[in-house]
Amino acid sequence: MDESSVNATSLLAQMHQEMIDSLLAELRGEIELLHQANYDLKQECKILKEEQLRDRAKIFQLQGEVNALQTFVDKAERHAKYFEVVTKNKNWVYPQHVPNQDELLSLFYDEDESLEIVESIVDIQAACIKMRRGEKGYIVDPGGTPQYYQLLMPHYKEFADALIEYRHTIDCMDDETFCFSLGYAALPRE
Repeated sequence: MDESSVNATSLLAQMHQEMIDSLLAELRGEIELLHQANYDLKQECKILKEEQLRDRAKIFQLQGEVNALQTFVDKAERHAKYFEVVTKNKNWVYPQHVPNQDELLSLFYDEDESLEIVESIVDIQAACIKMRRGEKGYIVDPGGTPQYYQLLMPHYKEFADALIEYRHTIDCMDDETFCFSLGYAALPRE
């Protein structure tokens, strides 16, 4: 090859190399920009994740506060109902007749039977008054045997009604508060 061909080829190769170098430099610049953009996106994702975690923690905290407030409102409503019932029953009078032992003796009950019946009715009466007034901590043993159930039935019904009112007292008690203990009641098999 002649010298001018060699020079042209060399010049062409040099131009080609310069173009390749220029393109490589441009690509390296774009790659560097992409690396920087990728790094920036990772940093932004990291910040967003941290914000998301803080938001979740805040939501969890707020949910706890809402639950505590709801518990407080529920308790306040239960106490309001309790005080409403207690106020309503403040002057409540036991509506059933409480016979004395002489009345029962005149109905042909013997002395032991009449005493047992009177004691049962007095216990039921006292429990009903306490329950309607929201008092806590007593023992009820209405007693009685099946042959007395007709005489005791109105008092058992009164006790059941008082127990319905007493649920508002129970709602206001702590879980471990002792309420009352109920023995057995002689009821008919009807």
